[in-house]
Amino acid sequence: MSTSVPEQAAKDIRPVSASLLTPQRQAVMRRLLTEHFRAPIRVLEIGVWQAAGSTQVWLEHLADGSELVLVDAWQPYASQEDLDGHGGAPSSWNYNAMDEQCEAAFHAAYGRVRAYQQLHRQTGVQIHLLRAPAAQALAWMRDGAFDLIYVDGDHKYAQVKSDLDHARRLVNPHHGVICGDDLERLPDEQSLALARQHLQRDYLGAPHRFHPGVCLAVHECFGEVQMADGFWWIHCRDGQFTTESLPKSAEINP
Repeated sequence: MSTSVPEQAAKDIRPVSASLLTPQRQAVMRRLLTEHFRAPIRVLEIGVWQAAGSTQVWLEHLADGSELVLVDAWQPYASQEDLDGHGGAPSSWNYNAMDEQCEAAFHAAYGRVRAYQQLHRQTGVQIHLLRAPAAQALAWMRDGAFDLIYVDGDHKYAQVKSDLDHARRLVNPHHGVICGDDLERLPDEQSLALARQHLQRDYLGAPHRFHPGVCLAVHECFGEVQMADGFWWIHCRDGQFTTESLPKSAEINP
């Protein structure tokens, strides 16, 4: 499958990586998807950027007839604390470049979606691309609408907490998965205390090297989750969140 982006768009976005999704994380995501869902499902992705990482995993492995809703504001997000690097050495991530590339990233995501749709005119996954702040977009959506929800938007605490609160409402209560990226360490007393001191930070560099908002929000919303190489997930079964795997042969509710 080829989902090439127009050359000009690809050239415009080179200062910032298209995706930081590692092969290890991709493998876990594929396994989570294919082991627990054997029929067409509805997937919500919060945080799309160039649609070059997690989006491609879903498109390659979702059953034909599935729906994929992609939500991103594509607007500058770095806080002054991020730009200043307070609370630890600045990470190698170029916040200024990313904020400046929002329009190029949106066009790259649109290009990848259009390329996929052109190759799958009769079959494949139905894609809905929604450009809006997550809190606004998710408020419009009905309870229990999605079988799998992937959260990888703005990583500052308030935004992650809002996304996860919506995800708890939006996930299929009978057989669903909420998952996300950038949980480098499972929450403990030290990391939670540090996270509470840096609610406006996207990422804390050396010596901490973790996303404080993700760590704190995941802990507050779910407590214990499963995690591998920074990718985390939790199942929802019969209205209860659990780290136990869902039955492989479970029926997916419409």
